[in-house]
Amino acid sequence: PPLEVLNAANEQAVHAFLTIDAYLGIVDTVKEVVDAMDGELRGNPLFASVEEMGQVEREARRRADDLINSQK
Repeated sequence: PPLEVLNAANEQAVHAFLTIDAYLGIVDTVKEVVDAMDGELRGNPLFASVEEMGQVEREARRRADDLINSQK
């Protein structure tokens, strides 16, 4: 998957770790987001534009936040 997916998911998970008591799901959250988006992005390894890269990054953050919120 693009590095942007990994970074975005990791940043959201680390933020949760720092702000939510007893949140220990960094690895699981990042893995789930990366695995899901890797399959979706496999046929499109390069971004057509900076805007597309931003959309993928925002989607990774949204998915990570959804996973984190479902674990509260």
